[in-house]
Amino acid sequence: MFPWKRKGDWTFDDFFREFEREFREMEKDIIRIMEEERSSAMNSSDIARYRIYGFSITIGHDGEPRIERFGNISESSAFTDKIDERDLLVDMIEGDDEITVVAELPGVDKKDINLDVGEDFIEIKVDNWDRKYHKKLDLPCKVNPDKSKASYKNGVLEIRIKRIDRDSRTFNLKISD
Repeated sequence: MFPWKRKGDWTFDDFFREFEREFREMEKDIIRIMEEERSSAMNSSDIARYRIYGFSITIGHDGEPRIERFGNISESSAFTDKIDERDLLVDMIEGDDEITVVAELPGVDKKDINLDVGEDFIEIKVDNWDRKYHKKLDLPCKVNPDKSKASYKNGVLEIRIKRIDRDSRTFNLKISD
């Protein structure tokens, strides 16, 4: 019971002792609830029931922030409709000579990954009995799909694609009066 509700005198220390006691009780309740949820999740055979939604924020090649969503539900459906296909968490790193795309594909075998590279896009698909992923990325410049390399290790797919040479022509511009 809170000390200020008791009849009689109470001290400032009584207030903080009671506050600390209440806080410890709440902490125990939270830990108990988390343990119950964890054990029920571990016992569940329906792993596909989990819904994943998130976003990543990066700075694009033009210096503007880009917000990309990922997960297996759409933003508009909130938590009502489940989508079987998951969106991937992908990072694109632009270098001078090449573009590197890194994608997280946990729990996927290399043989299940279908990777399409075009001059201005990359499409990653996984469709196996357990997981389905899909992501189509528009690239910031033209690339040479023939000079692409991909590696997959520990659930991380890394794709390196050579840029097509940029137009290196220069013009002498005369300044008008």
